[in-house]
Amino acid sequence: MSHWTLNGNPFTEVPDKAFGFVYCITNTNTGKKYLGRKQFTSTRRKPLTKTQKKAGRVKRTVIKSDSGWGSYTGSNTLLNEDIKNIGINIFLFEILVVCYTKGQCNYIEETLQHKYNVVWDDNYYNDAVGSGKWMTVKLPESVKEQIKIIDKTL
Repeated sequence: MSHWTLNGNPFTEVPDKAFGFVYCITNTNTGKKYLGRKQFTSTRRKPLTKTQKKAGRVKRTVIKSDSGWGSYTGSNTLLNEDIKNIGINIFLFEILVVCYTKGQCNYIEETLQHKYNVVWDDNYYNDAVGSGKWMTVKLPESVKEQIKIIDKTL
């Protein structure tokens, strides 16, 4: 059973040809939020067996499976610790936008994360913009102060 909502209504069925969604998870006790994205399916490439190989260059097949989006609770460690400790019922899981391409999901997620300064603002669990694969950029107060000084001079 999915805990996700879209426009205040339960979201249980994936729209035709939809790729994924951009979401906001809110701790209703503190108001702290997490902005992220999730794909509806996982894709992996599997090598063909000798009997499956055909003439030509095809050596793999693409296998798509459900990504587990219905029970997904975000990828942030602190968020998931809070969900585990406080209980999932304290959190609001809202789908903001259903996306039909990977590019849409990436662009909308990162645009919203920049717009709401999720890395700067302590009211967000986010510690990076985008997938955060490459680095975590949650800034310490000393760096925030230095950047404020630079902002005043530019």
